[in-house]
Amino acid sequence: MRIKLIKSFKQILSGIFKISIPKHRLESPAHIPSTNHLSLPQIQNENLKLAALLHPSYPDHEKKIKSTLSTNFYRLAFRGDAALNYNVAKYLLREFPEAQQGRLTELRAEIVSRKNLAEYCRRTGLDKCILIQEGPLKLRNNESVLAESMEAYIGALDLELFEREERHKKSVIDEITQQIANFNSTNWK
Repeated sequence: MRIKLIKSFKQILSGIFKISIPKHRLESPAHIPSTNHLSLPQIQNENLKLAALLHPSYPDHEKKIKSTLSTNFYRLAFRGDAALNYNVAKYLLREFPEAQQGRLTELRAEIVSRKNLAEYCRRTGLDKCILIQEGPLKLRNNESVLAESMEAYIGALDLELFEREERHKKSVIDEITQQIANFNSTNWK
């Protein structure tokens, strides 16, 4: 059952984020771990990538980096949690059209569970990319930290896609508005 859920999760994730994975290796600044080896869609925006990978436990001497980011880990995790729940619900409704609401809720809860997200984080290799405080607490192996890191990564992907869509919509609307304005100005009587 767990393997099937992991496969379903991967299927959902790839369906949500249709981002092309670059074939060439991008050079990253030293403080941003490379994610090119991950079996996940790539975050193109380096600022978002860093915010998603920079766990709040990371040493305070890096506050300068944290202060330059436009968002933070917790906000991305919040967004990722919402995006994941929404898209898993859509997936389950499509795959199980006859299922009762209670059963769909149980399936969604199992798919997006802390345990499942942490396992998926490990399988994709994301756990090795998280910038985290190393020490006796062993946060890198903490299920909650891994699950939240997965949500932050998904949140960054979701935000990046949203920003691309908004720019595209704005450019299309601006172009149409300009055409209408030009049309009206040539038809003055």
